[in-house]
Amino acid sequence: MDINPVKIITLVPPDARKDWLAQCVESVRIQEGIFQHCLISCSDLYSGRKETYQWAGRIICVDYDDWLEPGILVEIGKISGPLVFTAPAPVSVSQIRRNSLTIHHLVAFNSSLVPESFYKEIESRGLQIHVDWLVKAYVALKYGAIRSSLHGYNWRRHPEQFSFKNRGAYGKITQECIRLLAEVPVLEGFLVTN
Repeated sequence: MDINPVKIITLVPPDARKDWLAQCVESVRIQEGIFQHCLISCSDLYSGRKETYQWAGRIICVDYDDWLEPGILVEIGKISGPLVFTAPAPVSVSQIRRNSLTIHHLVAFNSSLVPESFYKEIESRGLQIHVDWLVKAYVALKYGAIRSSLHGYNWRRHPEQFSFKNRGAYGKITQECIRLLAEVPVLEGFLVTN
């Protein structure tokens, strides 16, 4: 089976905790497979995401305060599709709808599918805070997505993180994108099931 190479992106804000960043970097370093890990210093999440999302090819973002399970990149690399994402297993669509924390997942997507005009639309509507979820939803709705039953992304919830500090502004649109992604069938052993 062909392994699809990926570019792993970690945006590093000025106030990133060094111990969390080290855990993130180590969790990527021990992965098997063909990939490139890019650490990008940035003070503005939107600009960092927009810049890296416009790189050609398949990309995965791993936040500096999160970490990967061993072997997940090889497993995700075996699944072809415009957008592939994991969810904690076992989890049902109804659980995802009730609890947005379960949908923070590992996502691999073809970044070249998102046109510059989409980013201009995000900016014209003042929706930069939602770029991560809007891009995922755009690719999933326009080109399709595969939701794997694999778990491989560990999300650290803490008061300093962007989504925690900006809960009010972050909420409604992000929740709608989560709801849309929750409708994607789960790939169980490479068979799509509802």
